[in-house]
Amino acid sequence: MNSTAEFLDTLYTASLKACPALSVPQRIQAEARFCHSLEQSLGGPEGVAQAYLAWCTAAQAQVAAISAETASRAHLWAEAAERARDDSLREMEHADAMSFEVRLS
Repeated sequence: MNSTAEFLDTLYTASLKACPALSVPQRIQAEARFCHSLEQSLGGPEGVAQAYLAWCTAAQAQVAAISAETASRAHLWAEAAERARDDSLREMEHADAMSFEVRLS
């Protein structure tokens, strides 16, 4: 499979927001580092998608309405996403104003 087809078959995308001073290559590198960190923490693209979906579900539901597994995965997402953000933006100016938007495919 070629790299274009692999890219199109992703389970999620991550976009860096609020980063007007970054060049396109810097933004792409930060997004790649963010995704790599997430996948290392959560067990690959499938783990990222499952944890993010659990986090979205938990954010929209009452605590009593979600399963223990969903709550656990949502907690893993929150920790992994914070770590990935910190890792990917470590050396950048104004990093505190930047955030990542994740979307499931």
